[in-house]
Amino acid sequence: MSTSSFGTSSAVGGLGVGGNNPLPGMNTAAMQKGVPIPAINVGDAGAGASIAPTATDIRFESKNYLGHVGLNYLTPGSTYGLGVKADGAYLLGKTVAIGTNLSLNNNLKEAVLSGVWMPEDTHLKTKLSAAYMTGQQAFGFYSGTSNANLSQASYYFSTDYVVPKEQSSYLHSVGISTWGSKARQTNNPDPIYSVAQTASAYQIMMDPLKLAVGTLQGEALNTQVGITKEVIAKASAGYESVKFPFSDGTQESNKRIYQDYVVQYQPTDKIVLQTGYKMGAAINNIMISAAYSQWKLTGFKNNGVNGVTGNQGAMLTYSIPLDGSTKSVAFGTLTRPELIGNSSYILRDAATRPIQLPQTFLAKVDTTAVKTVASISKVGLPAGVTVNAAGDALVTVGVGGGAITQVTRNGASYAYAPVVQIAGNNLVIKTRMFPAAASSGDTYVVSVTDKNSVPYLVTITTQN
Repeated sequence: MSTSSFGTSSAVGGLGVGGNNPLPGMNTAAMQKGVPIPAINVGDAGAGASIAPTATDIRFESKNYLGHVGLNYLTPGSTYGLGVKADGAYLLGKTVAIGTNLSLNNNLKEAVLSGVWMPEDTHLKTKLSAAYMTGQQAFGFYSGTSNANLSQASYYFSTDYVVPKEQSSYLHSVGISTWGSKARQTNNPDPIYSVAQTASAYQIMMDPLKLAVGTLQGEALNTQVGITKEVIAKASAGYESVKFPFSDGTQESNKRIYQDYVVQYQPTDKIVLQTGYKMGAAINNIMISAAYSQWKLTGFKNNGVNGVTGNQGAMLTYSIPLDGSTKSVAFGTLTRPELIGNSSYILRDAATRPIQLPQTFLAKVDTTAVKTVASISKVGLPAGVTVNAAGDALVTVGVGGGAITQVTRNGASYAYAPVVQIAGNNLVIKTRMFPAAASSGDTYVVSVTDKNSVPYLVTITTQN
């Protein structure tokens, strides 16, 4: 199957991520503003290829293996650029399948490994997935937009009872699932210093470019039912929570009821309609799709929650089987396992990336990490205090130049070199070299005579 699509993206705490799959059966890898661009696709369920202006896809499938290999192009608003995405699975035996999902982009790389086990005569299906994602993302820090390096590890575990048709013609499966994800900032950037003014002082601000990285945890009950012969529904309900710890010791914690619903209506062999809704602590999503013969149109909208990326768009797909026969069940299509066989069922499940695993980094700017390292009183000073990349405050006292005659700390004489010095025309205050302040803060008074021998007092306060 090939895709031609269009859409827009937006992000909270960072830029959007191309190629996110908001619901099972959706592929949002290629999006372009404007009208859908047709794509040519040849092949059947066994093998095929497509080439389009927005995406290239090659797929292969047999009784024991299946896979997709694709080329993802830059999507609007994304910083992740050109990339490759691959999904595949291999059947180790009648009861065990392993699968992998790989995404390799300029600034985002992810690997997912899954195993599915369904012992004979037990009707129990177990799936375990582990994911690792690494990349770079832009954030709006206090000092301005800057990139941060991140990694994220995730897991997913589920156990389902596949109900035999003779036991129930209505209930297909029931089960439980749990998943989690934890992000980490992997770079240690140099802090950025700046000057902020109040009515009475120049404040030297230090921004360490630090992120609050989140931890996601969720659990849900899952079921799939055949409401009628034409209508199949899949639902998950539980809870999901995400936590963000901050530098000041506080923590932001958000807990929400997790809901995920997909309803499929297939009135004829050629027409398939799907709609879905998902709500959780990381993202809210609504999806609707309509398929006729080889054509399928899907529209979706993701609303990011707690700093997770949001996007919206539409996808148009067209497929031409080479042999003219009806293709086998595609990824994301709801079906009863008995209709395609247990081995084929677990093979497809192993190749499907769990939707519960976030594909964006759980991270937001830690505003509590920004500190006021020194405050310089404006009294007696001309307008203008600057700070360099090292955090040194440069102050022109009087007409500049001159000499330091004395420095006191909290009223006591202080050996000020090299924390405070005269360099050229400026009084240089090395804010990074001040000793740790008392709980109530420290006050420094610098006695300076400018080059015309006029005396001045410069008052500096530091905080713990």
